[in-house]
Amino acid sequence: MIERYSTEEMKKIWSEDNRLEIFLRIEELVIEAMVKTGECPKSVFENRKKIKPDKERIAEIEKKTKHDILAFLEYLEEKRYIDSRYLHRGITSSDILDTATGVQIKESLSVIRTDGLILSKTLLSLVKKYKGFPCIGRTHNVYAEPTTLGLRFLNWHSELNRSYLKILEAFNDAMVGKISGAVGNYGNISPKIEKHVLNKLGLKRELPATQVVCRDRIARLINETAVFASVLERISVNIRLLHSTEINEISEGFSPGQKGSSAMPHKKNPVSSERIAGFARLIRGYSSAAQENIPLWLERDISHSSNERIILPDLMNLLHFLLRDFTRVISNLNINKQKIKKDLDEAGSFVFSGRVLTALMEKGFSRKQAYELIQQLVFKAKETGKHLRKIIEEEKKISGKFNKKELEKLFDLKDFLKHEDSIFKDYLLSEKKR
Repeated sequence: MIERYSTEEMKKIWSEDNRLEIFLRIEELVIEAMVKTGECPKSVFENRKKIKPDKERIAEIEKKTKHDILAFLEYLEEKRYIDSRYLHRGITSSDILDTATGVQIKESLSVIRTDGLILSKTLLSLVKKYKGFPCIGRTHNVYAEPTTLGLRFLNWHSELNRSYLKILEAFNDAMVGKISGAVGNYGNISPKIEKHVLNKLGLKRELPATQVVCRDRIARLINETAVFASVLERISVNIRLLHSTEINEISEGFSPGQKGSSAMPHKKNPVSSERIAGFARLIRGYSSAAQENIPLWLERDISHSSNERIILPDLMNLLHFLLRDFTRVISNLNINKQKIKKDLDEAGSFVFSGRVLTALMEKGFSRKQAYELIQQLVFKAKETGKHLRKIIEEEKKISGKFNKKELEKLFDLKDFLKHEDSIFKDYLLSEKKR
């Protein structure tokens, strides 16, 4: 990932230095397990040389070997790390590579979990703050029926949190390793070795394995990340729509010294939300490649390896960057209460047409009759500028169907939104049960 969108935590986890340190840790644990099984003298293990992998030297060796793990092993022999008779015994390159990837995924999860919770709490605080604040709902970006900002934000939180929890599940499913040999059947190594190594690393076993960990695990992690990014994009698109000059109900924050346009000083563009949309497109592309990695040939081919070396570090950096960036966006949203109230007032009485439709059906009208009648009355109200309630009172076909109290209730905003409390209560209760 380019520096612009990398985070320090993820750069460290997915760095070559960390990867090589994990390689060494795995080889060390294999030998430690061999001591327990009696396959390696304890003295040999205790007298191993303390070294720190040199990525430049290993890369130099790899130019000749054209194989990263063999270059790593030659480096260990060069440094006399341990008696080479006990080095990488009975295992294959993918035992090291896939297990190391499992460790990096585990390390990434600790970072993602922390910042994901921060984002969830930040959005939930916005939900609670604007509970009960009425606004006009929009479908097809056209005035629909009244709702509240709290409910709109609650819907965002529900979708985001559900997707975030799916990511955590996918991380757990991908935190696996294998120390089971060239085709995964422990032909040259005991399963006891694998159990020891993976227990120490906090990874699950791939059972049964081939030469590699099955790629459905990686694909599912990337797929869930793509869904999550798409959820963030959906919210970002909504922010962009509400940020537009004509609506201007909600907008991105604009920090001191920030510039919106090189040519137009008046501009305040929703650049963060647009950036999130761009990231979502990229991650969905990664998802496609990850699914192509699943159908490997028989016990394994290497067609997945090259793109995973790009995708996984990029994905983890992007996911972490997205979590922090979106938290910042949500924390700094400008809520234009006056414009929200103005738009709700401008929407007028027409937005209660669905309520009148239901009431007419309750009064004995067929649905078709009720729909066509209220549609005509709404159009008439728009043309004359009269309140829909006044038009209903003047319409002979229905004027006697409603008393004054019933009509007042039909156009009562508070009554229309009366179930908001129960929606909040049921949702928050369901979240506690997760």
